[in-house]
Amino acid sequence: MESPGNFYRKNVALPEKTQQPDQLPDQLSMGDTEFEWDSFEPAYAPEPDQPKDSKQVIDITAAQARSLIANISDKSLTTLHLFAQGQPVALDQLLGTGKPYKDQTDLKRSFIGAVTRRLRTVTHNKNAALFLRSAITKDGQADAVAAISVRQSTTNALRVALGYADPITITE
Repeated sequence: MESPGNFYRKNVALPEKTQQPDQLPDQLSMGDTEFEWDSFEPAYAPEPDQPKDSKQVIDITAAQARSLIANISDKSLTTLHLFAQGQPVALDQLLGTGKPYKDQTDLKRSFIGAVTRRLRTVTHNKNAALFLRSAITKDGQADAVAAISVRQSTTNALRVALGYADPITITE
């Protein structure tokens, strides 16, 4: 008697390979693209008519903040301390020679992307985002400087998780 595996191999036609490994479509290329601020995490919740996969900036609790920082790199943890201060963080403070990230692509990949992936794991929300686009003016300058920030409740949750003594109250 013939084994079921042999019977299957002899009597069922398998589809032929139509694509060789060296003929993969261009869509599979994983090359870097230029970082664009327009594609950065939104500073607002999606409108009802927006697709369900739109990114949504959320508030996190202290327990979620503890879980968030439990499994991120030391470099990302150091950067999160800046956001726990309660002020937007200017990009020129993060990018450049002798600073934590060499350029915007490095910032997006090594910090924003990594923290966002961890946030989505912690919150079980595949659309969650933590960071807001911001602009700050320094010393009365007319031109605003690009910055990123988190919501106040997230700032306070980070402060608790990072061991700061008191929450921050921001008045506008």
